[in-house]
Amino acid sequence: MLLLRLTRTVRITRDKAYKLGEALKNNILLSIHAPCFINLACSKDKVVEASISRIIRSIEAASWMNAYIVVFHPGYYGGYSRSEALRKKLLIIWNNLLIFRNRMG
Repeated sequence: MLLLRLTRTVRITRDKAYKLGEALKNNILLSIHAPCFINLACSKDKVVEASISRIIRSIEAASWMNAYIVVFHPGYYGGYSRSEALRKKLLIIWNNLLIFRNRMG
């Protein structure tokens, strides 16, 4: 398995992603690690929207490369309790699942 880390942002073109996916077809599973700057439990809407956008762009890149899986960390607690943060993150993920799924093709 090969891990491609998109540490800060997703900066890969569709053409490069396709080429990478083609080059790795020979019995290599590719996983994508989404950028680390994701926080779905932030109280600031702009941060949450940017986080969702980073996840979506990571999923798109993974789809172009035929990646096996996309890994992301949903963020930290911020001003919420652990259970509140988890609930908020799960709700955001659930509400965007259809978008995520459609981006995977």
